[in-house]
Amino acid sequence: MPLPIVGALSYNTLTTRKTQCAVLLACRDFLPCLLICKSILSHILARKIVLTCRTNAIGTTLIPLVHEPLFQYIDEHLPLYLDGLIQLCAQPSISAQHLGMQEMGEVIITRLQNLSLNTQLLGGDTPLIYGELPMGAPRTLLLYNHYDVSPPGPLELWQYPPFAPHLDEGILYARGVANDKGNIAAGLAALDAYQQVIGQPPVNIKWLIDGEGEIGSPHLTSIIEENRELLQADGCIWGSGNVAEDGTPLLALGSKGLLRVVLEVQTAPTDLHSIQGAIVPNAAWRLVWALSRLKDAREEVLIEGFYDTLLPAEDNEIALLRTLPNTASLLAQQWGMEQLLLGLKGFQLHYTQLLTPTCTINAISSYTMAEDSRMLIPSQARAYLDFHLVPDQDPEDIFAKLQHFLKANGFDDIQARMIYGSKPARTPVDAPLVQLVRRTVTITYGREPYLLPLTNSSSPMYPFRQILDLPIVIAGIGYPGDNRDAPNEHIRVRDFAASIKHMAMIFEEMRNALPG
Repeated sequence: MPLPIVGALSYNTLTTRKTQCAVLLACRDFLPCLLICKSILSHILARKIVLTCRTNAIGTTLIPLVHEPLFQYIDEHLPLYLDGLIQLCAQPSISAQHLGMQEMGEVIITRLQNLSLNTQLLGGDTPLIYGELPMGAPRTLLLYNHYDVSPPGPLELWQYPPFAPHLDEGILYARGVANDKGNIAAGLAALDAYQQVIGQPPVNIKWLIDGEGEIGSPHLTSIIEENRELLQADGCIWGSGNVAEDGTPLLALGSKGLLRVVLEVQTAPTDLHSIQGAIVPNAAWRLVWALSRLKDAREEVLIEGFYDTLLPAEDNEIALLRTLPNTASLLAQQWGMEQLLLGLKGFQLHYTQLLTPTCTINAISSYTMAEDSRMLIPSQARAYLDFHLVPDQDPEDIFAKLQHFLKANGFDDIQARMIYGSKPARTPVDAPLVQLVRRTVTITYGREPYLLPLTNSSSPMYPFRQILDLPIVIAGIGYPGDNRDAPNEHIRVRDFAASIKHMAMIFEEMRNALPG
């Protein structure tokens, strides 16, 4: 059987990266084997473009990897991509304060349109930005990010002004650079590099960029419900991931849910002098007694039925946790502690952090604060709590159980108010998208990633899994010390560059049918 020959191109035809990659990509379509004419092959070898063998159901195929010219282009244009990120970070966009949101949205829309994406706004006052690049491809990839940032907090704690991005020895400081503008800029740069080096991507791209990510995305679920057909895709890349302490990329396959609650009690119309403490109820004590009943010293939540709906961890999820390094000492040192809670380490640390729900007191206050030197009995007190939930806990159900718990234990005078709730979501470890992204990590970083069944944080993933039935993989530019949402938030430039390359490889790998 004669072997197919790829074209009758001369040596000089291959003088641009785009042409080189076009030839390489054309080669991928020939099965079961390839023979490249001598002039093309010699040029490919001279350029040190990598070819490898990949085995599929038909047989062994010579598959050219186009990542080297693509990665080279990204490295050469990294200063340009950094400038683009700096411009995004220089524009404040604080959704909680309605500051700069319209201006930021206009910048994002322009960036998307410059890359040939069609754009529209979804929602009301602070809309989601939707961009689409329809390529007529058999597969569609949805990207999710958010363009709002958290308030900067005390400015005196910042080494540099939060909205005046500062680059110092490979570190870029700015509010929102890690969460989430760095991930947006990486995706924009990846698409630009792919278009410049290879051409339009071999996958339809849909991009949803939220303007309310830092305030709980209150309109996201209804927007997804209303635009179910528009947002259909084969998978979703969620841009908020990071690398581990040892530099190994982390891919997370889901997110914990979240319930935020405020408890309030009033024991008298007004504060009274503490000389009446023997006969007048104290709102602060009342609240403290209630809080002390919620959890024991072993960290077990005592709300009746709290654990009833937990799904058991899958065997493959347990196996993933056993592959993770023991970071207990490193985390304790980083946070200035002798040891972590309950002395957790190794597998037990990862299981507790990722697959166990929490009950946390965020703040307690009375209307008579410690700075007030007057000796008063507070008549009102308030506490803020959050519960990070795991599958299949429902925030509405947990809130109802909390209300019942307070009443059953004699605290019916304490009013509970739900501030926010989101359900947990996870993607199966063996989902085809997970395996695809895992391969692209190995190509980009030269090492296998760590896979996490869930992150220990919460994100509004549930409607994407429940309504759109999308597999989701979390990947991104962060690292454990990036101070996201805190003073001196920053990223490492090398992580930004790697994330650009990784996103470009995801676009390329979507050319092939998802395995499974």
